[in-house]
Amino acid sequence: MAIKPDQLIIGLTGSFGSGTSYIKSILKERFGFEGFSLSREVFDYAEKQGRDRRNRAELQAIGNELRKSNGNDYLARKALERAAETFIESDEDDPAGQHVQACVDQADIVISNDVFYRSIEERENALEKKLSPYIRLITGEIKRRPYQKEMFMSLASNLARRSSCMKRKGGAVIVDSNSDVISVGFNEVPLGRLPCEDVYGDCYRDIKKKKMLAAINVKRRSIRSCSVVRFWIFVARFMQKSMRYYAWAHAICRAS
Repeated sequence: MAIKPDQLIIGLTGSFGSGTSYIKSILKERFGFEGFSLSREVFDYAEKQGRDRRNRAELQAIGNELRKSNGNDYLARKALERAAETFIESDEDDPAGQHVQACVDQADIVISNDVFYRSIEERENALEKKLSPYIRLITGEIKRRPYQKEMFMSLASNLARRSSCMKRKGGAVIVDSNSDVISVGFNEVPLGRLPCEDVYGDCYRDIKKKKMLAAINVKRRSIRSCSVVRFWIFVARFMQKSMRYYAWAHAICRAS
């Protein structure tokens, strides 16, 4: 059964200039959707507080404040509430930042808008051409089997879920010129070792990084009290060792 447009909720996210506003207008004007912006709550809050609605940095700061106070999904919840009031009978390096890239990484559909167009009309037509097949596929207006590239990407995505790495989960599918699968795989901890989560309770690289930073901070404190003569001795000794002491040498140079 085809899904009616008024039963769909499509989330749009992208960095500045990526074209999400144009896609929103296409969905509204040519496909009958209604748009609800997460930024409206930010604008309303800025107006109530007497803060500058024209300052982009100020608006981003307000958004971060609202997420910190009410949860990272606060703006999305408010947008859904406004949608419910319209269609239904009344019944995101800051941790609370927008996290646009994280949203894009989890999106079901990613549309590239990296082409220069000579006019707004040309851009809208191009975006509609890219968007229309997905909308028709979602609504059931058209049906088709997955393309081969889509099938391979789906397979790689599922393989990535098998990884026990706590930081990055990656899957890969290698195919030949005839689109025959040669090999599949995913990133994993070294052979014979247990996952970091089971052994350390945290990412091993993060643990080592924290220890290294702590050691660097100790060296920096000692560096600041060094004489000029000792400064050159330290540099000579560090440079004779491996490049992992580069951060210390850099700290010396900055302290001199």
